[in-house]
Amino acid sequence: MLGKGIAEQPGVVGIEKKAIVEQVSMERTSSSRLPLRWRPQSNRSALRWSQGAQGGDAEMKTAFKQLSTDMEGIFKQEMVAIVKQATTDMETIAKQITTEIEAIVKHVS
Repeated sequence: MLGKGIAEQPGVVGIEKKAIVEQVSMERTSSSRLPLRWRPQSNRSALRWSQGAQGGDAEMKTAFKQLSTDMEGIFKQEMVAIVKQATTDMETIAKQITTEIEAIVKHVS
């Protein structure tokens, strides 16, 4: 019941809560850590197993889609920050080069 207690903590929602409760039930169900209802015993039951798993696939696809969207947003923010910093660095270097060239021209003339 430890998992159920963890699952009831504030901030644990949706897929996280379901995963915690399922993990606990899987640990209690069998030594292979798979619930009995998901353990295929033949090719025919393996087919039923894969068809039954499709319900969970929809949730996983939704979760991965959200994760992908979040990561894309973070990546875009990071890239904008990197480009801004690179632009600032290049401007600073260009000013330093210009200053050095002007000093050389003054020294030569």
